[in-house]
Parts: sequence; C-alpha cells; structure tokens
Amino acid sequence: MNVDMVRLAGRRARLAEHPSVDGVTAEVVRSAMETVCFEMATYVSRTATTPILNQSNERNATILDARGRLAALSVGIPQFMLTSTLPVRFALEFLGVDEFREGDVFAANDPYHGGGHLPDYNVFAPVFHEGRLVLIGTIQCHRGDTGGPAGR
Repeated sequence: MNVDMVRLAGRRARLAEHPSVDGVTAEVVRSAMETVCFEMATYVSRTATTPILNQSNERNATILDARGRLAALSVGIPQFMLTSTLPVRFALEFLGVDEFREGDVFAANDPYHGGGHLPDYNVFAPVFHEGRLVLIGTIQCHRGDTGGPAGR
C-alpha cells in the first residue's frame, strides 16, 4: 500500500466545532491524561529489563483522540511525539475505525508507515465510551534487538 506520509502527518479536523466544556474542566482532564501518560512511561521504564528503556528512557507514552491527534504525552524522546501518532493514524485509515474494538491491543514497528525505524515498537489500545471510540492510549519504545532476519 502506498501511503502519503505528508497527508498522514497533516492536520486533522476538529472533533467538535463548538466544544461545550469549560476551561477549568478541560484543564483538569488534560492534567489527568498527562498523569496517565507519565505513569505508563514510568511503569515501562521500571519494569524493563533492557538498559535502553530502564536507564536511557527511550520511550514515550501518549493519548490520542479518535482521529489520531495528540491529546496528552509524557516526557520522553521528543521524536516519538510524531512517530507515536503516525502508526495509529495509519491503522485508523488502513483498517478503519470499525475494526477497533474494546479490548484490542495493536503492535506496530513498520518504519514505512510512520513508525520511526524497525526497533521502535508502538503498542496502542482504543478506549471506548458508550460504544464509541474516544481515545487511543499508546506507548512507543526503542528495543535494542529486533531478532534479526532469522528471528533469533
């Protein structure tokens, strides 16, 4: 499949033209989502057995909206801010939103569809509210050894 990466990385339309949430509520929700991202990234670093994750912190956790736009992120590798969104956007476009179901977890490391390079693994899961996709939680990590051509 030929993917236009410029279009994939491009601007997304708003989910709502006239949001009905006041500024204080929006800030509380944003702060809560950033805390979730921080906790996801910290958990990965603390449980990792590879030094590239537990010492160098080459990971980044993000929460995206239903269209793949960045809603919140943790402090990590800055380049992962973009490369954590592109595999999700590709999956949304290639599979379609209807293929995302509650309980699904996706894993991707395809550098040709926005995943950085081969050792950058992106794991993401959809979050639903009342049957509707509202958010996608992601964690992207750099893995030092992808197994090589023989899978060893």
